[in-house]
Amino acid sequence: LSARVNFNNFSAQNMFNREAWRPLPGGDGQKLSLGVQVTGRGYRNYNFQFSEPWLMGRPNSFGFGASYSLYRFSADRRFEQFMTNVSLGRRLTWPDDFFQQTFILQYQMFDVFGSEGFIEPGRANMISLRQVLERNSLDNFISPRFGSKFMISGEVAPPIGQFREFFKILTNFQ
Repeated sequence: LSARVNFNNFSAQNMFNREAWRPLPGGDGQKLSLGVQVTGRGYRNYNFQFSEPWLMGRPNSFGFGASYSLYRFSADRRFEQFMTNVSLGRRLTWPDDFFQQTFILQYQMFDVFGSEGFIEPGRANMISLRQVLERNSLDNFISPRFGSKFMISGEVAPPIGQFREFFKILTNFQ
């Protein structure tokens, strides 16, 4: 069983306005995503994501989300993951108007019980900060005819207490 609903023109400020529900409150350009996936007793995933593209009337974005996954391989072997994030972004005007910069603060918890193989059993926690720089000049997101999309990001999980640490750099070009 799998279900996901994405509302790409949502309006959180009209949630409690009965007259705005046709079928859902819309018009503010916010994105709301809710999902669930259940596969027998072996796998469960629940997720939620919300983003506001015009924070306080300016072209600054704000978002937050959470997800929970449980993989149950047998009665004595499982993998559990919880993740939550908060993001803040802004459109840039230099070097051109197609650039956007986003900062994402993320927390992840992994719990592995009874694992055999390359994954060590136990619990791990991570806090990471990611910066994304993106240039998107595509003319149409669904079926683009011209333009390009470039992204570079750096993510770091600093050594804080018992939290895991890492760093990574990603890039993508279309």
